[in-house]
Amino acid sequence: MQMMSYLDHIPCARHIPPASDPLNMMHASSSRVGRSVSVNRLWSTFWIKTIGTGVGRVMGVLMLAGACTLSWGQQGAPSVTLATLDWPPYTGKNLPDGGQSTQLVKAAFDAVGYHLQPGFYPWARAVSATTYREGYVGYYPEYASVRTRRECLLAGPIGISRLGFAQKKVRSLALNSVRDLSKYRIGVVRDYVNSEQLDAAIAAGEQPTDEARDDAQNLRKLVAGRIDLAVVDAAVMAYLMSEDPNLRPHSDELIFSERLVETKDLYICFRNDPAGRAARNLFNTGFRKIAAVRLRR
Repeated sequence: MQMMSYLDHIPCARHIPPASDPLNMMHASSSRVGRSVSVNRLWSTFWIKTIGTGVGRVMGVLMLAGACTLSWGQQGAPSVTLATLDWPPYTGKNLPDGGQSTQLVKAAFDAVGYHLQPGFYPWARAVSATTYREGYVGYYPEYASVRTRRECLLAGPIGISRLGFAQKKVRSLALNSVRDLSKYRIGVVRDYVNSEQLDAAIAAGEQPTDEARDDAQNLRKLVAGRIDLAVVDAAVMAYLMSEDPNLRPHSDELIFSERLVETKDLYICFRNDPAGRAARNLFNTGFRKIAAVRLRR
């Protein structure tokens, strides 16, 4: 039997209408009339965790090909609306196909005949969108934590984050354990999940912090000497220091410390209700399809 290609699972290359729309309460119409499609082939690398019976956890590289940029007519395919933020290179409204994580989420929904509609907001508003904005069934990317495991239906992973600390190159700070951090004022982004130990210390009032609205502002505070350390993802820091016009002139002044680095998976947080559960099931089905195609190659 001839093996199906990845494009066989992408509606813009080979449309497979779903038998029924589990999210039909969110759509006025599921007609396919008037669809126009433009395809932009993109290649991105993602680390995907898979669970195999009897073989434990396996880390593999999933090369996603043929991610589609879709333009829909007035009565288009059914869609799923998720909130996100500008967090390059993972997500961003000005990044190709919305960033690496958005490409993966789009591909998974495409594989089951659904169109992802990402809404880009500041992080605090993205997190609250599922509560206060009509039609949003989740947000991404999110870390797993005590809070998110309780409040969310997590799905993924849709990427991997190396979370650590930025510091000034000219300062040598002792960072051997989380206890050492209490000697320093740490910049954090409002409503971000950090490491569980750090968040526990902050909640207990044991860790001096300074809140920023986003990572760029946090790093600017570090450059200005208002904080001693900034919690940041390594890839986000590298992107901002090379692309942000306010940070680029200071690219030689900051370094990402390799001490106390925590590798964390990135997930979608779906609403913990029937609509969120239906959207998560769609994503999981599409995610398995694109992962299976890659693993068979």
